Amino acid sequence: MKKINHYVLNGAIALLSTAGFVACSSSDDVTDAPVNPTYDGKSVKTQFAINIANESSKTRMTAENTQNSSNFLGMNNIYLIPFVEIPTESKYVDGAQTGSTPKTSKEYTFPSDVLKLAAISNSEIDNSTDNKNYKIYNDVSIPVGTKNFLFYGTGPMTDKVKNGALTVADISSTSGNTTNKIKFSLVDIATTDGANNTLTTVSGDFAAYLTTIANATGWAELTSNDDATLYQARTNLITNPSNGGVRGVSAIALKQIVQDIVTLAYPKQTPNGGTETTVSKVADAICTAVKAKYFDISETAGSKGKVDWKSTGVEKTIKTFPRDLNIPDGAMLMTWNNTENKFEATANPSMGTTTGSSPFINFYNLTYPACIAYRANTPLAAKNEEVSTWPTQYSSWESYDWTTQGWGQEVLVTTRSIALQNNIQYGVAQLEATVIAASNLLNDNSGNNMVSVTANAFPVKGILIGGQKSDVNWEYLPNTSASDKVVYDSDINNINLTTTESSPFYTLLFDSYTTGLKAKQNTIRIALELENNSGADFKGIDGVVAAGQRFYLLAELDPKASSGVTAISWPNTNPNRFPQFGIDRTFVQDFKTKVKFTVRTLKNAYVTIPDLRSIKLKLGLSVDLQWQSGLTFDVPLGGTIN
Repeated sequence: MKKINHYVLNGAIALLSTAGFVACSSSDDVTDAPVNPTYDGKSVKTQFAINIANESSKTRMTAENTQNSSNFLGMNNIYLIPFVEIPTESKYVDGAQTGSTPKTSKEYTFPSDVLKLAAISNSEIDNSTDNKNYKIYNDVSIPVGTKNFLFYGTGPMTDKVKNGALTVADISSTSGNTTNKIKFSLVDIATTDGANNTLTTVSGDFAAYLTTIANATGWAELTSNDDATLYQARTNLITNPSNGGVRGVSAIALKQIVQDIVTLAYPKQTPNGGTETTVSKVADAICTAVKAKYFDISETAGSKGKVDWKSTGVEKTIKTFPRDLNIPDGAMLMTWNNTENKFEATANPSMGTTTGSSPFINFYNLTYPACIAYRANTPLAAKNEEVSTWPTQYSSWESYDWTTQGWGQEVLVTTRSIALQNNIQYGVAQLEATVIAASNLLNDNSGNNMVSVTANAFPVKGILIGGQKSDVNWEYLPNTSASDKVVYDSDINNINLTTTESSPFYTLLFDSYTTGLKAKQNTIRIALELENNSGADFKGIDGVVAAGQRFYLLAELDPKASSGVTAISWPNTNPNRFPQFGIDRTFVQDFKTKVKFTVRTLKNAYVTIPDLRSIKLKLGLSVDLQWQSGLTFDVPLGGTIN
């Protein structure tokens, strides 16, 4: 994803009554203020203002300038939920960090209808003047007796790849809803009614095409005595992934596989007017099979034997498969069926069942990153007079002393002005990553090959983050019933692996908190997707990474590692603002996790993406990771040299 360069929603939310006078709340609250004429026995209508302050200050994400570049992207899915008391984890969420056992999970029933507010467009906020830093809503009914609010909102999701995306449960339809109705879910990339049909069809077509080539007349019967190179080529193709056989399948990989075969077969074809031999007939059959679909073989001087896509009959989406579906190249799997003598594309590989070096990832578990999301769990402040000037900056709102300035803590029938005391914060965490090569020469898995790292040899094309749950609850913490997901962020531009640390790239994620009393916080596994533009093939851990092919280097982020990790500096504030306050974990909502990936070797490069839950993965990167508030990691990406 692109860096989130828009304002901090520093959370100043104010509610102003539309009435010009106020009144006492009940017979027990005596005041000279008149009753708000909009009072209907339950609620008072108010004017509701959301303040978008632009000071980059104390929130975990904003102090690292993720939303301070003078543009606001807008806000959607805005919900305001009034409560008569503050919802807290100890009351309403199991696994509260008190006592010897987790408390019983409870659901909090909303005392009134949820308020769904109109979206805020980016043009409605202008930082050029202080008085344009907020959005006004009119005639918003707030129940008398309200003392606390839950607030939710999201950023735009017009482009899932660039903005990220979330599915937001509609909780606004009726009163009597409970907190378990509040759910935010990551959005799958390959849906059962969309991309998977193309994935299945195209990968199946690729498998059938490659089967035709592998079964070209006479090739299976060819012996090493007939021709050692052609014999070994077919053997590698169908039986030995580590020596160049097929594991992942993509248009780029398919073209490279075919080119490698043609490079061997083309010069061994029967010459024009020449006599056929056993070997030449096989070479003829291979080249004929290659040209039957997808590719032509050049006969032009200077490029003879070069394979390229057919100029007609091959759609552009085929040539970029599966990237056109935002699926990483290494997520597609192809295997040889010895019984039926054919390649089979595994459209839905099962995790944990392969006998290879590690289980493969299931591309159905790939999701877009999260989008910008906002939340607040805050007491309110109420006043029996109209307020004309509101704080517009984070610091002035944060330091404002509500108690000494004449504000109460409950909505009364006399209330004219209402404010949310706490700043709105982010419901999602942010990963800021950089990458660097430890040397300009990196060894591969062949044992005697060093790969040169030049300026544009290895561009970063994506990042995959494991340990993500499919959905989160009202506190933006993972639901206990949530399934495992892997976030794939492919919106990474102009980032290259060199011996100079790269510019940062950013991904938004869910909090990685592990539920349960004193639960051990999980190690998070990450795969960095790079492209081999070095001009040379090299050998990785599960196959040959051909020139032009994408590969994956892995790292682990362990928040409880014995070395290289320092504790988060938690802010001195109300713990309800930060669910599971004080528990260090890799990703924390409203915090930024900074990671420096250092590539020390290419020997553990994967051609296919392994299941990021596996504990037997070979790491290819070292990591220097730090929290915005102080936690740092220093671990390898892609493993060590030895």
